[in-house]
Amino acid sequence: MLEFTEEQFKETKDKGEKFYKSVGEVYCPYFTEKILFSSAGLEHLKFKRRDKARSEQDQYMRFKLIHLAPEIIKLSHT
Repeated sequence: MLEFTEEQFKETKDKGEKFYKSVGEVYCPYFTEKILFSSAGLEHLKFKRRDKARSEQDQYMRFKLIHLAPEIIKLSHT
C-alpha cells in the first residue's frame, strides 16, 4: 500500500494537472492520429464515473506517472 501525506497528494495532483494541461496533443503511430489531452481526459484521471471519484491512492499514482504518458503514446506501435 502506497503511503503519502495530504500535502504530498495535493502537490502531486497540482503538478500533474499543470503538466496534463500543458501537453495539448501527441501523435500516436498506432492510431495514426493525434491524441488530445482534453478536459475529459483530466476528469478520467480523477473520476471513475461522473459521480464517483477515484481513491486518493489511485489519483496519486495516475498524477505521479502522467509525465510518462506522452512518451508512451509516441512510442506505441503495436
